[in-house]
Amino acid sequence: MNLLGAMYCCHAVAPVMQEQQRGHIVNVSSVAGRTASAGVSAYNASKWGVGAFSEALRQELCKSGVRVTVVEPGWVETPLYEEIASPAMQERVSRWQEGIGEPLLPEDVAGAIAFALSQPQWVNVSEILLRLTGQVN
Repeated sequence: MNLLGAMYCCHAVAPVMQEQQRGHIVNVSSVAGRTASAGVSAYNASKWGVGAFSEALRQELCKSGVRVTVVEPGWVETPLYEEIASPAMQERVSRWQEGIGEPLLPEDVAGAIAFALSQPQWVNVSEILLRLTGQVN
């Protein structure tokens, strides 16, 4: 749903934005969209897809004045990690979290989005890769 949800939403709003000759679409991907890891292949693929879709959409819409940004955060404190059903995956995530410390906050991601949105109409921040200082990959 990561990729299809973004595609459906963008295709719903893009015609209106094109008609207005302005607008800004922000898609949220993940650092996992830049690296591949065993055990999370479907997640990696969907997030890579969001990045590729966002760049292609940016190219398609740029001449109409519509901007497209993809934000790719690292580990963010969300309920996602509490909902992992696999004990092996829970253990893997716990070990990973111990190695990088406190997670990003949703407010950190919101700040990155606000930065992209605050740019003048002639500036498009195409990508924001947002990692914790201690996050290796």
